[in-house]
Amino acid sequence: LHLINQGRKIQKNLDLCPQTNKILQSLRQMKDNDVLMEGCMFGNVFFSVLYPGTRIEPHCGPCNVRHRLHFALSIPPSPPPSSLSSSSSNISSSVGEGPVMKVDKGGNIVGEGSDSNGMRSSTSSSSSIDVRWKVGEAFVFDDSLVHEVDYYGDGGGDCGQRYDVATTRVVLVVDLWHPDLNKEEKRLLRDLYPAV
Repeated sequence: LHLINQGRKIQKNLDLCPQTNKILQSLRQMKDNDVLMEGCMFGNVFFSVLYPGTRIEPHCGPCNVRHRLHFALSIPPSPPPSSLSSSSSNISSSVGEGPVMKVDKGGNIVGEGSDSNGMRSSTSSSSSIDVRWKVGEAFVFDDSLVHEVDYYGDGGGDCGQRYDVATTRVVLVVDLWHPDLNKEEKRLLRDLYPAV
C-alpha cells in the first residue's frame, strides 16, 4: 500500500492510515523539513508485506540520491530450535530464522541496538551483511547498494492462499534524501525528476 508513490502523495491511502500520516506530517514540520522525497520520482512511502517462502532477488535502487528507512511493524517470531525438524523434507536448515535482508557491505545500516560500528547485524559473508528486523525499530541503508531479502519457510506455493498474520512480515518503508545532498541539489533533482 503506497502512501507516497514516485514522489506523489496518495491522499486516499494516507486517509486510511491516520497515525502513519501524522508521523509523516511531523517529518515535514521538522526544522530541516526536507527529508521526505516528496515531489521527486525516486521518493516512496509504502507498507511492504512479505510471506514465508518469499525471496526478493538481489537488486539496487535506481540512483544514489536516497537512503531507505525500514520500520518494522510486524515480524514473525522465530520458533524455538526444538520445533525445527531436520527430518522433514520441506524444512530447510534456515527455517525459524525469520526474514533476513542481505546488504552489500558498502552500505550503512544504522539503528537502535547497534553494535560498536553502528551496525545491527551479523556478518554472513565477506561481501554482505545480514540484517534482521525487530518490531518497533528502524534501520536506514543506502538503497543504491545491492540488497536482497529471503524469508525462509514453507510459503505453500498457492498464489491464492491466505497466510496467517503471525507469519507475515510488515515493514513501513520510507525513502529519505541522501544526507549529503544540500537544499539546492534537492531542488534540482525535483526539477529534473519530478513526481510521476
